[in-house]
Amino acid sequence: MYDTKGAAVAEFDVPHTNPATLPVWKPEALPATKKVDDLDVTLAGLAVEPNEYVEGTRKRTRYTVKPELRIAQDGQVEATPSLREFEFEDVFGNPGYQWDCRLNFNEPAWKLKIKLWPAERASSKPGGEWSVSGVVLPAATQVSLVRQNKVVDGVTVEFVAAGGTGKVVYTETAPASSGNGSSSSGGSFGESSYNIETRTSGGMATTSVDCKAPHLLLRVTGIGLDRRLAVRVHDDQDRNVPVHEVNTALQMIVFLNPAADAKSLNVTFAVQQPKKVEFFVKPPRVERKPEPLKK
Repeated sequence: MYDTKGAAVAEFDVPHTNPATLPVWKPEALPATKKVDDLDVTLAGLAVEPNEYVEGTRKRTRYTVKPELRIAQDGQVEATPSLREFEFEDVFGNPGYQWDCRLNFNEPAWKLKIKLWPAERASSKPGGEWSVSGVVLPAATQVSLVRQNKVVDGVTVEFVAAGGTGKVVYTETAPASSGNGSSSSGGSFGESSYNIETRTSGGMATTSVDCKAPHLLLRVTGIGLDRRLAVRVHDDQDRNVPVHEVNTALQMIVFLNPAADAKSLNVTFAVQQPKKVEFFVKPPRVERKPEPLKK
């Protein structure tokens, strides 16, 4: 506990009321290897990196926990590196995340849950992809309507349109379940910044996309924690087009960085699912007591 000046004035250790009901976890000796389908996943160790920051009036330390992972496919170093997602969990069911792990580092063991997503351009299983060819790149502030949809491996993908550079505004009837409201988001993609604004009012939905890069407008349903949509784009000369996906409340915006002489696009939608593996690990030893901010 802290006073109004940010000084620590008390500390409590609160025992669990019925510890016999908790699972007993023991850390595995590292390195440890587990097999997931055609992958051999080896956890070699855990590194921890402390970073100080100010939260309110107190100086705190954020701990980044970095699993050291090695992956082999059919006995060989993974040819197409997977995208790795880490989550820690304690015996109480509390989650902890790699970039700011706030679990108790004094626990005997944590569970490390790993998701190995296919690389963006990894091949999908049969029925897991859908391609749309010849999508015209529109002029600045203009729109090329596509209006195609398909269910891909349980995920409904509606390819609404391609939008040109500059500010593009889409207006249509809002879903019956949506009320009135608005939201906005912004960021950057390469050398271009973007701003997305959505508004629903009076049964109409308006989406405004403002960016120096062109984009695709999609609506996607059926995506969950264990399923995601990867978007791959090539131009009319079969050159790869870098993309940046942004999810909003109502749709997905995919920003593009095509070559200057590109005229049209071939777009592939791939539904991906991760491979999962778990380890029981000994938490790294760190000092986790917050310090009052020195003035």
